Amino acid sequence: MKIKLITVLLIVSVAAQAQELDKIKSAMAKLAILEGQWQGTGWIQQGNSRSEFSQTEDVQSKLDGTTLLIEGKGYENDMLKFNAMAIASFDPIADKYRFHSFLNDGRFTAAEGWFDDENVFHWQFAVPSRGTVRYTIVLTEESWQEKGAFNPVNTEQWYPFMEMNLTKID
Repeated sequence: MKIKLITVLLIVSVAAQAQELDKIKSAMAKLAILEGQWQGTGWIQQGNSRSEFSQTEDVQSKLDGTTLLIEGKGYENDMLKFNAMAIASFDPIADKYRFHSFLNDGRFTAAEGWFDDENVFHWQFAVPSRGTVRYTIVLTEESWQEKGAFNPVNTEQWYPFMEMNLTKID
């Protein structure tokens, strides 16, 4: 009797894992449009100072389609000013995308992501005691437009602080 029960539990466990993997791969397929090499320009606002930059993004599918590795580099006057890396994945239990991003200055964050519709993806994270940062990406096969906005604590206002417009080059 114990052997039959253990066998049934193993079969159920394997079937559940296969369903979760299918859900992960299906969700990550929606982000596959990001895969490839991108380049373009953008701007960032820090206080009263606004600067323009050129940007590259290298996006690669990893771990049999269950994650994306994203590396972005921003240049100002041909000098590297910004370098970030993110790992995007899908959490089938929470039914949300997860973004773990890392900056070249040592900062990092864990963010959640979601689609509004087929080509509009958001990812956001809380800044403790300050508010929420949200990035909105509008995607097509050949273009990636991303806007960043900040929502201070106890307000409903979103303040834009960044925008970039990229074209797929590979």
